[in-house]
Amino acid sequence: LKGDGQGHGEGIAAIRVSDRLLALLPLFFVPAGTGVIALVARIRLDALPLLAGLVLSWAAGLAVTAVVSRFALKAQNGFRSRRAS
Repeated sequence: LKGDGQGHGEGIAAIRVSDRLLALLPLFFVPAGTGVIALVARIRLDALPLLAGLVLSWAAGLAVTAVVSRFALKAQNGFRSRRAS
């Protein structure tokens, strides 16, 4: 379906695409799961570095998200106050 430029039709197309991607989503996890099972002994040996990397990358992502969110909120509030003046 093609939209009319006013938002009608695009939503239906997006729903169809998302439904198709959701149906294929398990295919993305099969290779990763197979790799984990095939290398479980190696993962046990390197568990501490893997866990440290996971925690550090999570913390870095959280920190970046906080900084970007704070910047975006300040920018939005500044835009609103200039617009109200």
